[in-house]
Amino acid sequence: MLTFKNVTRLYASNKGLRNCTWEVENNKVVGILGNNGCGKTTTFKLLLQLEDVDEGVILYNNRPINAMNLNAFGYVPEEKRLYQDCIVNDLLTLVGTLKGVGKKDINKKINECLQDFDLHDFKYRKVYELSKGNQQILQIIMAILHNPKILILDEPFNGLDKNKLQQVIHLIRNRKGITLISLHQYELVNCICDKVIYLKDGCVESIEEVSHD
Repeated sequence: MLTFKNVTRLYASNKGLRNCTWEVENNKVVGILGNNGCGKTTTFKLLLQLEDVDEGVILYNNRPINAMNLNAFGYVPEEKRLYQDCIVNDLLTLVGTLKGVGKKDINKKINECLQDFDLHDFKYRKVYELSKGNQQILQIIMAILHNPKILILDEPFNGLDKNKLQQVIHLIRNRKGITLISLHQYELVNCICDKVIYLKDGCVESIEEVSHD
């Protein structure tokens, strides 16, 4: 269970988050939605411990989130952050190792992920040789290699064709752990999310359950 309890984080501009309370059950997908400046990025920064909470507390399974190992998280930022001259396999090996994947498992895990997304032929190619969509998939693979307990996806569908989009949706719906996703393609919300948290001006405007019946 991931819990935001009366969380406030404000900046000099007076923007950020104000008294936000919500919770997410394990193995659920939750959309964090709202207009630009609503507090989505601040939410992700607090979860990733890039910034501190001013008031309130963030808990994971009833423990303060700052007590968690950062390897428990996986993160796909909206902007691509890839070493373009790096070989795909070398990049994934480095990331997996830093995230705690054992030497005996890393190559198998890389092969499985590349195979799942039809990228195995690019294993020994340089990152810049991949299309925009495949570079986005590479970022997603980097975030899931270590099977994170909490996966944060910030606009993960940018640049994906229909086939890759469906592959990512399949991943999201079938992975174990909590997944938080920010997206502008609101038409995808019902097929991806179990719950949607709408933010407005840094506050929780509404929380809606999504039925998949």
